[in-house]
Amino acid sequence: MSRCFVAIGLLVVLAVLTAAGAVASPQPDPVCRACGGSFADAAADRGYDVTVTNSTATVRIHENGSATWTVTNRLNGTGADALAEPDAAESVARATVSEGHGLPHVYEEGSLTVESVSVEGRSITVEFTDPDAATRRLGTLVVDYFHSDGVQGGWILDVDEFTLVGPPGSTVLNDPAAAVDTELSTGDVTATVDGGRVTWRGSLDEEYGPVFYDDLYVVYGDSGTADWRVAGATALTSAPIWLGNLGTFVAPTAFFYLGALFVVVVGVDALLSLDADVHSRRIARAVAALGALAAAAVPVVPNGRWLVGLAAAYLVVGGGALAAPRLLRSVRGATSLGIASLVAVGGVSIAQTSLLGGGVVFERAVELAVSHLPLATGLLVGRALGEYRAGGGLRPVLFGAAVALTGWFVAGAVYVPFASTPFGLILVVMGAGAVAGALAAAPLVALTALASEDRAAEPRMVDAPGEPAAES
Repeated sequence: MSRCFVAIGLLVVLAVLTAAGAVASPQPDPVCRACGGSFADAAADRGYDVTVTNSTATVRIHENGSATWTVTNRLNGTGADALAEPDAAESVARATVSEGHGLPHVYEEGSLTVESVSVEGRSITVEFTDPDAATRRLGTLVVDYFHSDGVQGGWILDVDEFTLVGPPGSTVLNDPAAAVDTELSTGDVTATVDGGRVTWRGSLDEEYGPVFYDDLYVVYGDSGTADWRVAGATALTSAPIWLGNLGTFVAPTAFFYLGALFVVVVGVDALLSLDADVHSRRIARAVAALGALAAAAVPVVPNGRWLVGLAAAYLVVGGGALAAPRLLRSVRGATSLGIASLVAVGGVSIAQTSLLGGGVVFERAVELAVSHLPLATGLLVGRALGEYRAGGGLRPVLFGAAVALTGWFVAGAVYVPFASTPFGLILVVMGAGAVAGALAAAPLVALTALASEDRAAEPRMVDAPGEPAAES
């Protein structure tokens, strides 16, 4: 099979995945499958013409993670009186619990049991149980009803009042309202918390009612529970989503990165073999010059802020190699220089944000620094190339591949969302980033590969004790 067909095949796969992600764009789901419009639809399917004028849902969470739902629908319409008969009410109530769309269990299978159906005038109350409403984590009880397992479609408050009640003696340990971006929501979606009760007020008008597009957990426990337990409990609950993102997005694009880096290494090896006069000091000057050029281009290039990190990394590596060339001649030294370049990336990001008048968020600076890890690992890949050129055999090749792969996975693990699943388009973004990262690492690969050869060429016998060897 020709390389052309392989490349076309990869592009087709990416296009299909991207299109699938766009087509499968999730839509908001109702928060109550037995409330409002869902109940009216189940009644209409059985020949009852009714409307729901008021609907409430109270969900009581038990210590074992199960929940009891109590839903009351007040009816109007020509079929309201007929539906208020016990047998008819029982039939429609069971149908809306088993066939209705909405919580509980929109994104996963669940087993719901109708416990009772009661009628009072034109109001029908259905009580049903859900054995899988919450999970024990680090001494807390995490309710994940409003978490879409990473899909992030959003939630329609299709009920006049929705109340979540924790086990007796428990209190809400987190702030559910803080997880919702009200600027992106429609209507009033603010949750009110009173001890162990969380209440949302919605509307039976699903088309124009309150909707929010965020995932959230509600964490119950003793009022004295440490904050780290709450944070750890939610993190453990979301961990499977993150692991899924690693397998879906980071692992496939790792092949792009390794493939592009292989081409870079082969190209560097060929260039070094052609030019015997080039040495590491000259490459160090070139790296520093590239850093200065990138820094100068920041205010000129559209969206030039992305060049800041590259400029900082190149300037630190190039300057460090000129000031202390022996750093490049050992794995420890190259690692230290790589770490210094990442610290510089984070530091420059903080300084840039401060100068622009924005609030400093250290987590973002750390994320930006880690995203440059595939660039920094080019120093160690170059060391491996230098050892291979010196007759090191297969061992340096395996070392270089392992370092590069680790760098990509760490950077990817920070880049992909932790508690949500991105669209397929991220594969294209990460694939392009993989190629760009490998190309950007090329000067660093050449720098440390040459440093190994320079060291081998040094006249060690004439070095004075305690002084650096002469540059070749």
